[in-house]
Amino acid sequence: MRSYKVYGVKNGIEEYVTTVHSPREGKHAHSDMKAAGIYDSIRVRDCLGGIQFERDLHTGAKIQ
Repeated sequence: MRSYKVYGVKNGIEEYVTTVHSPREGKHAHSDMKAAGIYDSIRVRDCLGGIQFERDLHTGAKIQ
């Protein structure tokens, strides 16, 4: 099963949040992070560390 690491970015500092294994888990992590309001953006990396996507948690705009 493929896994993705989810990071929160606040003031340019990336912090590990959780690991997800499906789009459903990823959407759940995204909504939890958005509701908490701690991070500026969400960054998802694949198992090799490559960025899959990054979104602004305030506006929902895609960063990468």
